[in-house]
Amino acid sequence: MKRTRCAIRIAVLSLAGGALMTFAVAEGIGLSGVVRTIPTAPTRFVAVDGRCVEATDWSGPAWHYISWVVQSKSSAAVSQYMYENNVTAFVGQGDPSNLHYDLPESLPRWSRLWHSENWRRNAVTGSELGLNGNLELDVGWPMPSFSMDWECTQWSPCNGGMLFKRPPGAGPRFLIWRPIPLGFAADTLLWSACIAGATSAAQMWIKARRRRRAACPACGYDLRGLTAGTVCPECGAGDPSAAAEP
Repeated sequence: MKRTRCAIRIAVLSLAGGALMTFAVAEGIGLSGVVRTIPTAPTRFVAVDGRCVEATDWSGPAWHYISWVVQSKSSAAVSQYMYENNVTAFVGQGDPSNLHYDLPESLPRWSRLWHSENWRRNAVTGSELGLNGNLELDVGWPMPSFSMDWECTQWSPCNGGMLFKRPPGAGPRFLIWRPIPLGFAADTLLWSACIAGATSAAQMWIKARRRRRAACPACGYDLRGLTAGTVCPECGAGDPSAAAEP
């Protein structure tokens, strides 16, 4: 029973430590300023609720930074042609029949902006205004665990986090607190396993040292002078290999 209680306690503490590590990693990335726009970032054209969204996806080892813009199909056809042919100017109108969409899997599925009900709306009428350069990012390792979004035309309000003023040329710095359920659970389990493994290894090392000096492996009480197999008089633990003959 005592071992069971100890195992449960270690599991609970490991899960709590894993959740704390997941949060600490996310905040460390957010406050470090490593999130940056990259000139060579890919642009995707995806269909969302019957409309075309042009999305630029900047990504790093533990973050994604995405810009979302809703376009008409003719405008999207022009943008796609210019992007794929690396041209900066286009004369004429776009032909919607030439527009082809990228697979949804080409962009992270954690984004809230895949759903039009999360798009910007008129504050008075509640009518949908779509996306016009809305920005969304996620952080976390090994899986995205937290996300936030905001409009690029203003620094507030942010949904799921808070942005800080940044110096010129630096990446955004932010606090982030909206969890991505699957990613948060996976990262928490990974960090919990690491903590539990480190704890178990430390306990085994401590017990081995105590056995070498003829002490109780459970509490460290000196067992020298006691008969081998004697129960520890300090904690009541019994380990025949722990005691030594005088």
